[in-house]
Amino acid sequence: MSELKAPVIKHYIDSMGTRSFSGHRIQFHDQNVIDPILDKIFALVRTIKPLDGERTYSLWLRAPRGSIEDYGDFEELKEDGVFEIYEDFVNDWESFFPDEISWFSMTAIYEADIQFRALIFDNKLVYEDNHRSEYKYCDINAAEFFQWVCDAVENCIAELEAGTYNAIVKDELPLLKRTGIISRNDYWDIYPEERADFYKYFDESKQKQFLSTIAKQGKDYGSVGRIQNMTAGMFFDACSYGYAANPQAFCIEGLSPKEQYYRFADGRDDNLVEVPLDSPEAFHDWLTNGELFGGHPWEVMRGGNATHVALYVHIDKKGYFFSLAGRAIGRTVETLNFYLALCEHQLPVFLHDAELFIERLKGTEAIGIVSEDEIPKYCESLFPGNNIHSFMHLPWEEPGKSLVVSKCIWLFDDPVELMSKE
Repeated sequence: MSELKAPVIKHYIDSMGTRSFSGHRIQFHDQNVIDPILDKIFALVRTIKPLDGERTYSLWLRAPRGSIEDYGDFEELKEDGVFEIYEDFVNDWESFFPDEISWFSMTAIYEADIQFRALIFDNKLVYEDNHRSEYKYCDINAAEFFQWVCDAVENCIAELEAGTYNAIVKDELPLLKRTGIISRNDYWDIYPEERADFYKYFDESKQKQFLSTIAKQGKDYGSVGRIQNMTAGMFFDACSYGYAANPQAFCIEGLSPKEQYYRFADGRDDNLVEVPLDSPEAFHDWLTNGELFGGHPWEVMRGGNATHVALYVHIDKKGYFFSLAGRAIGRTVETLNFYLALCEHQLPVFLHDAELFIERLKGTEAIGIVSEDEIPKYCESLFPGNNIHSFMHLPWEEPGKSLVVSKCIWLFDDPVELMSKE
């Protein structure tokens, strides 16, 4: 049985996980030692039922954190300038490894028909064997790590056979590794300063105005009106209305609507800059010529993939209309102010994710709490059957952590089952 402790295991995961192994056959210098260990690992995981019914297997592996000496040599780290006093060294150790037992999520992928194997730990790809690709050399002495994986998987299989594995996971998995749901009102009750910050630029009168206005919107684009002509100038004007409605974020003084757009939008405009401002024919040709590829002309408030605001122009047989999208929590108020400004100027606009915005304003929105190993973005797949688009980690500091835990509904993965031996 491997004697590796959690700090060493985490070092292996972090070291191999920072290297770009995807799409390669990984070759270790001690491959002849590692190969039979890997063969045994994949033979063991294939005795459990795959998550997707076909190729993906998942287990929680555990290891003791050991003593502080397993975390590092204080004198060496002090000499290297990492720590000045021993107390900081201890605090660092206890921060990264707060529990006597550390848990590591392992996902194994095995596709026999294309000779593909992979191991993912804590969302980091640490090993891939892709026989369709070229070798990529890894200089890490990884045999002891894979031996630990093999022993830990074997232990999980023994617990599954004894009928104890799933109960251990349910009862003992650390909170920071769990997935759960908390309502926004409950979260804001714990952190009232965040509620105040959210409503700072969207007071009660605006909230009532929005709820009254959005109540008239149907489920699809057919619920909004149409205009018969559209120009580049009209699009820039619409953007300007939205910027002006958010003075806390955009200073538009002295700028024309077009200049505002090119200051605050993404900039990859698919040559919109060349379209004459007052020509409906030129805008129609630009919009419908089939050459709008690769640009982001509708990203009117630039940001990341999940944090920008988009104002789209659509055309159908009835005419032109707008649609507005920007559901990130940090962009909610800007998006809603933008929406109300367009409505006040009697422009036909459809607001995407309207039900989510209503829930968010009322505080009934569900927030997904994800494992510390997950990036709290694009985690919808972790909450099947739930309409969740805001994600967070469990707070580290008290009393917030305990208060969130007390209000959280914890979710549990489906039990791991062994394959039938028949």
